[in-house]
Amino acid sequence: MGVRVSNASWGGGPIDATLATAIGRARLAGHVVVAAAGNEATDLDRGTFYPASFAPSYNNVVAVASADAQDRLSATSNYGAKAVA
Repeated sequence: MGVRVSNASWGGGPIDATLATAIGRARLAGHVVVAAAGNEATDLDRGTFYPASFAPSYNNVVAVASADAQDRLSATSNYGAKAVA
């Protein structure tokens, strides 16, 4: 299908200007970044976990939570009504 996608199953720490630049350049190239929301049971609408927290500022970043065996939000997964898909 020609879609360029990166899996960012990592994260944490403060915002990083180099990473922000790379994600911005990826956006200009039509590249999608799927980023793990993290595993601190934190609401990312109120906190941060990068690179996931670049969404929704960068429309090419999709932050995803983890699910348990019953397809419910994992107890440790970060979440957010606006910040996480």
